[in-house]
Amino acid sequence: MGTAFSETMTDFIHPWQRAGLGLAPFHLVSVSKTPGTSCDFCGTGIKIVFVIGGVDGSRFKVGCDCVRKVNARGTEVRVQVEKARKDVVRADRHAKIAAAHKTAREAREARNAIDIAAMHVAHPGLAAALETKHSIVADIRERASMFPLSDAQIALVFKLAREMEERANEVQISTPTGRVTFTGTVVKEEWRDGDWGSSLKLTIKVVTPEGVWMAWGTCPTSMLNGKKLRGATVQIKATLTHGSSPNFAFFKRPNGKILTQPEAES
Repeated sequence: MGTAFSETMTDFIHPWQRAGLGLAPFHLVSVSKTPGTSCDFCGTGIKIVFVIGGVDGSRFKVGCDCVRKVNARGTEVRVQVEKARKDVVRADRHAKIAAAHKTAREAREARNAIDIAAMHVAHPGLAAALETKHSIVADIRERASMFPLSDAQIALVFKLAREMEERANEVQISTPTGRVTFTGTVVKEEWRDGDWGSSLKLTIKVVTPEGVWMAWGTCPTSMLNGKKLRGATVQIKATLTHGSSPNFAFFKRPNGKILTQPEAES
């Protein structure tokens, strides 16, 4: 009878304690990924290492399978290990996804670098044109450092660079004053609100053999045809007064007509 009692008591001793690994109850101390190691209880190779501690201060390592086999569901150490295992698996999955994204990004950046180099070879002078001091060119230049440009973007950069160079080489002359008839190109148009409602304002560039001057004022009613006027060649008769600089004038009481419409934008 004493033997039967002894065997029954032995059945309640935790298998890890029976194996001499420590004194129950047990708890999770730490978790890590350590390839090439094995479980101290069963000797099986393990990838995720769970360090278990006993109440006597003992420490030993096991795998999650051993934790499940020797601990009932809901046992504190099993709950701790299951949660830790899920955290490790989740972190490992996220790390692999991040690594895959990094690899794909590096490959994409390498392809872009090759395409950018080929773009500059195919378009001589593009690098210099991208240095043009213009807000739109600055935006495109930033993109060109990371991605190849489209044909439309390249054409726009060359166009703006050419315009800025021409502007820098222009001779600015004083505007005439009084009632004057002049012919020029609309370089800007914008609607503005005023005391008498909205009106379309035009900035007109006038090119003469002597040089260039600018004029700004309200669009004549006869030219309001519902179409864009930017780029159109117009003839205006108006009263001119000097603006903030001698080469800039305000025009008032205008009459005018459109000589040529701007080309339709593609």
